[in-house]
Amino acid sequence: MLLVTALSVLVLSVVNVCCKPTIVTIENSVPDEIASLKKYINFSVDPCDDFYEFACGNWKTIHPRPDQELEHNALLKLTKSVWADLKELLEDTGNDLKYSDAEMKAKMFYKSCVDIPDLQGESNKQYRALLDSLGGWPVLDPEWNDTGFDWLNLTAQIHLFGVSGLIQEVIAPSQEDASISSLYIGETDFSVVKREDFLNPSHISLMPGYKALMLETMKQFGASEEAARNASEEIINFETELAKITIGPDDDTSQVITFQQLKQKVPEIDWNRFFRIIIDSPLPEGVSVTLYDEEYFGKMLNILSITENRIIANYLLWRLMISSIREFMTVERWKVCLAEVMESMGAAVSAMYIRKYFDEDIRKDVLGIIARMQASFRENLEKNTWLDKETKMEAATKLYSISSLIGYPKYIMNEGILNTEFKNLHINTHNYYQNVFNSKRFHTKRSHSQLLGKDIADQWAIQPAEVNGFYHVRKNAIVIPAAILQPPVYSKNYPKAITYGTFGSFIGHELTHAFDKDGRNYDLDGNRRNWWSNNSAEQFGKEVECFISQYNNYSVPELNASLDGKQTLSENIADNGGLRHAYAAYKNWLKEASPADIQKENIPGLNLTSGQLFFVGFANFYCGEVTLAGAVAVLNTDSHSLPKFRVHGSVSNFEKFSEEFKCKPGTRMNPERKCKIW
Repeated sequence: MLLVTALSVLVLSVVNVCCKPTIVTIENSVPDEIASLKKYINFSVDPCDDFYEFACGNWKTIHPRPDQELEHNALLKLTKSVWADLKELLEDTGNDLKYSDAEMKAKMFYKSCVDIPDLQGESNKQYRALLDSLGGWPVLDPEWNDTGFDWLNLTAQIHLFGVSGLIQEVIAPSQEDASISSLYIGETDFSVVKREDFLNPSHISLMPGYKALMLETMKQFGASEEAARNASEEIINFETELAKITIGPDDDTSQVITFQQLKQKVPEIDWNRFFRIIIDSPLPEGVSVTLYDEEYFGKMLNILSITENRIIANYLLWRLMISSIREFMTVERWKVCLAEVMESMGAAVSAMYIRKYFDEDIRKDVLGIIARMQASFRENLEKNTWLDKETKMEAATKLYSISSLIGYPKYIMNEGILNTEFKNLHINTHNYYQNVFNSKRFHTKRSHSQLLGKDIADQWAIQPAEVNGFYHVRKNAIVIPAAILQPPVYSKNYPKAITYGTFGSFIGHELTHAFDKDGRNYDLDGNRRNWWSNNSAEQFGKEVECFISQYNNYSVPELNASLDGKQTLSENIADNGGLRHAYAAYKNWLKEASPADIQKENIPGLNLTSGQLFFVGFANFYCGEVTLAGAVAVLNTDSHSLPKFRVHGSVSNFEKFSEEFKCKPGTRMNPERKCKIW
């Protein structure tokens, strides 16, 4: 905080209260993060021409990107800060009595990782032993033979480590009833290189890097140059054949059946044996199964029948190794250790973080903002001209049924429940790799135990100590972890223009996901149900095309590449809707605010109206720098648009932005054609 002393400044500024600018006199201090906001703005840029550069132009000068990082932004900086806090907690050598048994296990896990004297030698030794226990990695052994090789057994074995291999299976709420756990079975997924990359000639540039990664990994474990080169080419060819028989993400061929019916529909695979390996017991016949792409299994078996077992084994064990790639990365060791412990025991680590850093008093304020966001969404919903009455009522009911999971799930602060959760996870202070292997098996068996009727603690899918947030479609809830509830995302001391521009837009983004191209297929209870009339669904499709076309036209000239409007569609819809709802919520707040509260909207020395400040706050959320190599990764794989275009796309579609900045029609930020869904 800046001190209010003789250095305080008496400022005359214009604050836009609803529709009428008001002159106010202010003498106050502002948080350091808000004071910095002035420095980020490049006033030499016309906001109507390039609002991202206007709001963020000086950010990368003030926060230089570390040379080794492909992307640098405010959220990544916050993540680094949180990780430093977690590192301190895990390395604390004070009184162990203040930690629960689960927290002590997490600390032991972390210590076993950072204390390895010969890191590369030990990792090679332990992973080589693991590979040998699974029948050996053929690329490492010229004498390998396929006697006794069983692709189904190996596929099940690597499933214990969370790796899909040839069959993808996960445990999640049933499509028809979110209160019931279901087994989802379907085609294989892909790892570093996605399905589309194997099939799209324009993505061919990704293959050399993927192959190089494979070669380096194989040679590190003792493969010869020739063996590694041959094996990597065979694996890529094999994956390409698998990609050809899988379906795209937009092709929904799912069917809800029982485990007994799965065995009848796909009798060529011994499902009883497959799951006995994973959970050590038979799977009940009546277990709910959601089967995706039934035809995949026959096609996959045909490919296996004409493929050498050596290639199949090389592929499956490569999938296992790539899942552990961070173990072999040349980054600071503590970061690898923290990532592993967070993945394994994130609830225990988060409990320590919550006790020390989370301010419980902010919960009420956050809930108030969310309530305003839901109200503004409802207002915008009422103004919608293409939804019919029945669909609009269903949407409103779902909107007000969205719950808010703020900070952390209560169970993690209950020492008894937390200890019970990790009771069967065995941790050895002196054997890190065994801890990793134990952890992966533990979590696989634990998730599958839900199919056997066992209750597990309420899970949020992300940990409270993660800088993130999301809409949980099956819970119909927005999840806001504790770690993100701090500057630059949120602060009780921010002017409300900044609060709603940043945090409000973030909340609005997550709320809008409930009605994006995927979320709209689920009802208020998180069940998959078509609650749309045919006409409303058809109109939604037409509105969607506007967004796809708009974002397809954004390009990166240095790469001779464009955004993929279909790949980024859901996030673009959420960005645009979130901004609109946040702006409406802020304007509603201004109508009700006291003169004293309105005075706090001013930032000394910043000649912006409150409405303009709102949009600067929105853009500030995305300030950062992306290298060309980082941009390639985003364009090819990310469901989000590049930060610059997240800002450009949202403000150029919103007429209120042009009103606030007085952008003339036809300028880049005020095009004639604007896209809007919510």
